[in-house]
Amino acid sequence: MEHLRKVFQVLRENELHIKREKCEFAQSKVHFLGHVISNGELRMDEAKVRAIQEWEAPTKVTELRSFLGLVNYYRRFISGYSAKAAPLTELLKKNKPWVWTEHCQKAFEGLKAAAIEEPVLALPDFAKTFELRKPSHPSCSVPAAINCLATLLKEPIVRSSFVQADGVKLLVPLITPASTQQSIQLLYETCLCVWLLSYYEPAIEYLATSRALPRLAEVVKGSTKEKVVRVVILTLRNLLSKGTFGAQMVDVGVLQIVQNLKAQAWSDEDLLDALNQLEEGLKDNIKTLSSYDKYKQEVLLGNLDWSPMHKDPLFWKENINNFEENGFQILRVLMTILDTSSDARTLAVACYDLSQFIQCHPAGRIIVADLKAKERVMKLLNHEAAEVTKNALLCIQRLFLGAKYASFLQA
Repeated sequence: MEHLRKVFQVLRENELHIKREKCEFAQSKVHFLGHVISNGELRMDEAKVRAIQEWEAPTKVTELRSFLGLVNYYRRFISGYSAKAAPLTELLKKNKPWVWTEHCQKAFEGLKAAAIEEPVLALPDFAKTFELRKPSHPSCSVPAAINCLATLLKEPIVRSSFVQADGVKLLVPLITPASTQQSIQLLYETCLCVWLLSYYEPAIEYLATSRALPRLAEVVKGSTKEKVVRVVILTLRNLLSKGTFGAQMVDVGVLQIVQNLKAQAWSDEDLLDALNQLEEGLKDNIKTLSSYDKYKQEVLLGNLDWSPMHKDPLFWKENINNFEENGFQILRVLMTILDTSSDARTLAVACYDLSQFIQCHPAGRIIVADLKAKERVMKLLNHEAAEVTKNALLCIQRLFLGAKYASFLQA
């Protein structure tokens, strides 16, 4: 009864309604999305097991794709699924001739046998510690881990533990365009993990300073898989109003991507609604985006250029206090850029911006000195690019002498 009370409370608070005829209460067994849930156990639906058992050997790619689509839905029940299905997924590759070999037949029968064993899974107990054991097949380790993670991250306590363990930085590199059936599934489950994390503020803070957004944009721009496009668009919709994500999306061209996607035929109404909402939100962002938001976005992405705001005295005068946000976050990012960037233009602009902060902020010299900028900038005085050495020298002069005596170096 306590669980029912919580569900009804959430429905009431959000003014949501349910249909009585579609509800069942006090049931010992529930059929849900092709599964049977009972007494803390999860089983495959008997009808689906029978359909797999009676499936005849495919004679063409479309038939094989249908079979794998059904079996893949129940992959959590099949130990070592990727390895067992590999000979079959190989036939789905583009320009691969259709040759149904004895090896394929064995893999087909093996998958059927594994599915119709009708294994029973226990529902997870999130009060206990989870241990992921390394699969026997080396190529299965990452897909197996992501598959588990996509399930576990549905629980808030797991999201917290995952972020505290610095797991997000391991997830972001996996957001990359995919072509094969296996890699598409991995990409989908990776993006599903990011979508789940987009509901958790600490994770959002990390995603904002990583390469997650450009990667998501690249994936959705080239993907033809509706489920991948849907989960990425829903993620972008969640992130749009968070921190600097709105500015980032404008900068990487998400609006144009969304408009191109809207021109395509999609069967999922939720996806169409999300595309419309994202488009409207991006258009509003473009109207209201301040120059500081654009500047902040540029710095966080780590790709600096001589856009007009860097040398606009009015920009620095009006926005100098914004640099104090989040413990001088933007200044700290500029320091990181000085340590890690190999691009001469980026380094030159970073040095110039630090010198502008020193000049415009009342305590600029003290703050920049406390952040240990001197050592970083001094190293750039011997840089091979004249643009870098010039602006590094300007920054050092302002740091030591103040803006008044260093102004002649701006020319």
